Amino acid sequence: MRELVPESVSADAFALFGQLLNKPSGKPLADTAEMTYWGGIARFEFPEELSSGFLTSRHTSSKVEQLERHQKTGEILVALNSDAVICMATPGSRVETGEAELGAFLVRRGDAIKMHPGTWHWLPIPVGTDEARFLVLFADRTESEDLEVVELPEPVTVKKL
Repeated sequence: MRELVPESVSADAFALFGQLLNKPSGKPLADTAEMTYWGGIARFEFPEELSSGFLTSRHTSSKVEQLERHQKTGEILVALNSDAVICMATPGSRVETGEAELGAFLVRRGDAIKMHPGTWHWLPIPVGTDEARFLVLFADRTESEDLEVVELPEPVTVKKL
């Protein structure tokens, strides 16, 4: 069984899978004693209507046996209460045949990530707790109209942190 070693989510490491939203670089648009604001961090190709969800993941096993994707929409995850590791495969991966470019990313509490449309992923694995809660944003009706789940031909394990 293949073991993935999670790496901290960073703009460079995560580029094949999506985009890190909460680590802006460059000069902010506004920087005062009361606030600092960066604009235009990411562009979204969402349809007119978005849907929000709330995910509580209790997937504490280090084994990942399946992945899911949404071909028509990106997905935003915001880690609300704890750190978690997310196993992913690039959008072009053929996970059902075992031909997948896999990665595992440590998403820290407060991090926000945007996955490219078609990025394979599975439930976040909570780190140091039994539950990880996430705000989820994607196109309306994604759960019912744009969800593909595939069993991996060989499960992978994610190294425990």
